[in-house]
Amino acid sequence: MSLFPRKNLCSSNLVVIKIGTSSLTGTSGKIDPEKFRKLAEEIFFLVSKKKKQVILVSSGAIAAGSEKLGRLNSLKTIPEKQAAAAVGQNLLMTQYEKAFGAFGTPVGQVLLTRDAIEDRERYLNSRNTIFQLLKFGAVPIINENDTMATEEIRVGDNDNLGALVASLTGADLLILLSDVEGFYKNGKLLPYIDEISKELLDEAKGSSSVVGTGGMETKLQAAKIVLNAGIPMVIASHKKDGIITAILEGIEVGTLFAPKLSKMESKKRWLAHGKKPAGHVVIDDGAKKALLEGGKSLLAVGIKEVKGRFGAGQVIGIFDSSRVELGRGLTNYTSEELSKIKGLKTAQINVILKESAGEEVVHRDNMVIL
Repeated sequence: MSLFPRKNLCSSNLVVIKIGTSSLTGTSGKIDPEKFRKLAEEIFFLVSKKKKQVILVSSGAIAAGSEKLGRLNSLKTIPEKQAAAAVGQNLLMTQYEKAFGAFGTPVGQVLLTRDAIEDRERYLNSRNTIFQLLKFGAVPIINENDTMATEEIRVGDNDNLGALVASLTGADLLILLSDVEGFYKNGKLLPYIDEISKELLDEAKGSSSVVGTGGMETKLQAAKIVLNAGIPMVIASHKKDGIITAILEGIEVGTLFAPKLSKMESKKRWLAHGKKPAGHVVIDDGAKKALLEGGKSLLAVGIKEVKGRFGAGQVIGIFDSSRVELGRGLTNYTSEELSKIKGLKTAQINVILKESAGEEVVHRDNMVIL
């Protein structure tokens, strides 16, 4: 018996489902309306009969646009793909509107970029919009805003976007529908994983989908995000009818990635996975023990090094002497100030800085341990 049995999935209320391009297209790469219809039918059953709340993170805009433009499977540059997404986004939503409309269910489009998740106010606004759509009885359809995203603000793939949305909303479960049945190691399907080891990551490298942007490596990256947030994840094949229902009935299908910790609170999920650190500090062994075992705040006296340029109030990473990231948090000091007071106690800090925020560089309430 695992520490996180499959039957726990039966009680999942809010479910994020990532639909890959291959789940919505035929073998030729063209959009397949019948796949949309089957998906809508199953989700309608889950929402109306099982009282589940479902959020879709959907790929397919680039595929739909390239088909319309007569350039199927021939796009290479980012501008070409962004242009195809501009054409295809509306076509994709039209397919969803038709499929869900047959069951009297409205859909709402939400386009995100990484900066919308990083900025705390926009993060909360995005979450509020998604929750309001659910209250209205609509199914949120979420995708990355490919037409606007630059390298700096791209999530890059919908596996990771699905994980970020699950973290943003505090979902009970993330399901990644794939063209494979789950995660394979040495040719054998693993039904249960509770730790994303380097060995697993090495096993996943090189896997990819013919029509999608993500492979198994991105799915393991997504698993790391949600497991750290205390949210389970399942990879399963979209080719099996009723697969979502089967997962939510606790049937052993696909690969279950099981969290060891309970779900994080909203603010700490944002600190862990929403905002990219502006810089980081390296701490000594005493500070490490105080954070991990004592549940303490990070003090200036425990800081050995300061890396990067950042202002007060920004998110920074906290690393141990072996350069392993232990946590993240909101700093009370700028990088310039920290460089002056690292390793010092309160009395010494007050002498060096005219305006001191005290010993606490990162308060425990504004910190998350990874």
